[in-house]
Order: sequence, then structure tokens, then C-alpha cells
Amino acid sequence: LGAPDDAFGRALARALRDAATEFSLPPPVVALHPARAEPGSQARELATSAGPDGIEAVLVGYSGAAARVYAAGLVAGGLTVPPLRILGHGLWQGDAGLANEPALQGAIFAAPDPRARARFEQRYLQAFGERPPRIASVAYDAASLAALSVARGAAPIGAGDVFSGADGPLRLLPDGTALRGLALYRVEETGEASAIEAAPRPGAAGS
Repeated sequence: LGAPDDAFGRALARALRDAATEFSLPPPVVALHPARAEPGSQARELATSAGPDGIEAVLVGYSGAAARVYAAGLVAGGLTVPPLRILGHGLWQGDAGLANEPALQGAIFAAPDPRARARFEQRYLQAFGERPPRIASVAYDAASLAALSVARGAAPIGAGDVFSGADGPLRLLPDGTALRGLALYRVEETGEASAIEAAPRPGAAGS
């Protein structure tokens, strides 16, 4: 992982380490950079320190222009794409400019299923006459769960139950958080992100 040392970068690092533990993988290499550091130089430093075994994949924790600069820095540091696989995150969704950097063409990232989001946005538009802000889906999911809880009466909503949220399927976890099923996308040369794998049922084997 190469990411800025901010709240988002640290959250990515935690998630990556947790995933490695869950699937019995070797601990990932995490490089968190000062928020004001130039992404390209940080990427070149990571690439040149890769050692004889090289690097199989890099999760890029930057977005927009910074992501393009970071990916270019990996190549400038001596890595070749492919075989290096560049991975991204949900904030890449809808950013057609990513493909302007050749190293990001073919990059893979996980993000909500756009079909579920489109249905939610259509309902919101009909109700309020405007498109919803991004955070509206969180409020929608919370309100839906509250309504379901009332409808169930004495029957509690249990951890492990799966629901259809505004951004696709989600599963409640025992600690009160939610696990979301995300689709996989590939950055195409055209700038479009093509779906290569549908969102799985959260918690299903291999998800």
C-alpha cells in the first residue's frame, strides 16, 4: 500500500492488514507518506527499494491527479505494468481522468454496484427533486434498518443478516459495523470503468 498518512490512508492500511490476516496471507508492506509529500517521489522510492523479488501489486491510496502521479512514479522507479498489478479504491469510481496515465489503464478497484446506486438516486430524485449527496446513502441505509426493526417488532435484527442497501448488499457485523458487497472494476483506455465482477453477498466465501 502506498498512501498519504491521513485518516483515509490509515483506514486503508487497517483494512489491508485485516484482510491479510483473514485470508492467512503474508503481512502487507504499508508505506504511509506525509500528507504534503510529492506522490511521484514516494512511488519511485518504493519501486527502487523493491529488491530482487520485486512487487506483485500496489494498492494506490491516492485519488485524481495524485493517483496518476503516483502510478507514473512506480514506472519511473523501474517497475513494469504489467506484470505489476495496480489496485485502487472506491473513490476512483467515476474518475475518467485516471486513464490519462497509461500505468493506470487496466488497474482494478472495488466500488459499489452502480445499478443499486442508480435505483436509489432515481427514488431520491422523485422524492426530493434533486440528486442525493454521496452521504445520503448512509442515512438511507440507517433509516431502512430502523424501519425494518420497527416492522419486526420483538424479532431483533441479527448480526449476519444481509440487506439491500442504497449501494448494494450489506451485512451487519457483531460490533455494530456493516460489511458491504462491492463490485470489481477495471480502468479502460477510454476512461470508463468496466465492471468485471458483480458485487458478492457480503461474507460469502471468496468475497
